[in-house]
Amino acid sequence: MPDMITIPVFIIALLLLALLVYYFITLTYSLKDREEKIIELQSSYDQMQRSFNELDEQAKLIVKTDLELNKAQEELDKRLNGLNALQRTSRNISQAMNEEQVFEKLNSATFEDLGYSKTLIVINDEHKHPRARMNLGFDGQKLPRIIDALMHENTLKSALDEGLTLSSMNASRKAKESMQQILELDNCILAPIVTQTGTLGFLCVGNRQAGLNITQADEELISILAGQIGQSIENTQLFDKVFRSSQELEVKVKERTKQLASALSQVEEINRKKTEFISAVSHELRTPLTSIKGYAAILLAGKIGDIPTAVKERLAKINLHSDNLVNLINNLLDIARIESGRVDMT
Repeated sequence: MPDMITIPVFIIALLLLALLVYYFITLTYSLKDREEKIIELQSSYDQMQRSFNELDEQAKLIVKTDLELNKAQEELDKRLNGLNALQRTSRNISQAMNEEQVFEKLNSATFEDLGYSKTLIVINDEHKHPRARMNLGFDGQKLPRIIDALMHENTLKSALDEGLTLSSMNASRKAKESMQQILELDNCILAPIVTQTGTLGFLCVGNRQAGLNITQADEELISILAGQIGQSIENTQLFDKVFRSSQELEVKVKERTKQLASALSQVEEINRKKTEFISAVSHELRTPLTSIKGYAAILLAGKIGDIPTAVKERLAKINLHSDNLVNLINNLLDIARIESGRVDMT
């Protein structure tokens, strides 16, 4: 009996063991499939993560490129506005007839279009003293100190004398700090106004805002504008010089014309007196010549007696020369009549 019970238990144990082995094998394969799926999913995840990272990098690059394009477009728009403002300003100041008109045609709108809130133009007068000809935004009470400091700061003065443009972008550290301290501006440009005779003064522009940085294009525009101002001032000076020379020449011509008219009047008076003198002398000479010729003719005709041959020859010469003198006197009288207008040459 016990053996009979033991056998089924053994069989049951074997069956349970077989079930356990089957379950274990099934579980092992199931786990293996899951692991493969997990690996496959992990690979897909990694690939998706890489794709996402690539898309993220591309998105960042697109955003960066868009920002750069917007910045470049803003710079381009600013450059175009500056060029348009520079063209208008150059055209206006080139039409100025004197130095005052040059600065009348330079107004705040010009420099606002160029993007600057403060502007200072200083020109040396005839005594070489710096004089503020335009001030936009600077404190009037501080202006003499600002001009004096700019003209006596060695680095800035040397650059201006050499015709160099300085800005808060390209200036040396010392020059930049000097400009910012003197002008009380974060961003500024200092450009010399140069003519053929040398440095006439300077143009200074700038902003207090730290975000409005100066660019190379800004520096070039201000340098060109300073050159245009110098050329316009020089042109007005040349025009004024030519105009004054023309006036002086006109006065001299009038004076010379007056002198010539007076001289002509004197010449005409002399000619009149000469004509009167010739006429008077001719008449005075004609009367005695007529008598001499008459007496010579009477003697030659023998009306008062015979005369020697030698005397006749001399009387003939007297008669001949008398005729010549009469003809000469007649010619002088004709010339006198012609000069006086009493006889027409035609």
